[in-house]
Amino acid sequence: MLEPYLIHGVRGGLAPEAGRKQQKYLEQRTLDYQARLTRWAQWPSIPFNQEQDFIDGQSLRPGAPTYSPFVRHIP
Repeated sequence: MLEPYLIHGVRGGLAPEAGRKQQKYLEQRTLDYQARLTRWAQWPSIPFNQEQDFIDGQSLRPGAPTYSPFVRHIP
């Protein structure tokens, strides 16, 4: 899984000048994203547990790595 590419500050209902400014910002972010896509293999990956890390597909096996605060070993 790849790290997401987020664009912050996107809003609606802006005054015309602010809307043009935001559009220019979004166009620049789009160009940046296109440039980054050419190097996607260099993006950091987000690790996650594999199927074999679980017992019966539900409980994390003892000693299996944990990557998420939502997936934990049973105490």
